[in-house]
Amino acid sequence: MSAAPSKAEIVAAMKQVNEECDSVFNSFTDADLSKMVSFRGGQRSELWVAESMLEHSQELYGYMAVYLRLKGIVPPSSDRNEMR
Repeated sequence: MSAAPSKAEIVAAMKQVNEECDSVFNSFTDADLSKMVSFRGGQRSELWVAESMLEHSQELYGYMAVYLRLKGIVPPSSDRNEMR
């Protein structure tokens, strides 16, 4: 069994994933987003797929925020809002 990753390794991996996602979203053009693609047995626009992915990530953040608050930790987005 391998050892659990350190906090620094997790943060570095998350930054890398965010950079990769940002590069994909930043590369979209209007033509790309209107293109139809196969998705779960049907045809959807790239824009619909991108919106669905963002919606899903927001749902996951919502679940994570509950667990953080149960552990007495203020979620990152709430922390920024409370500093104003």
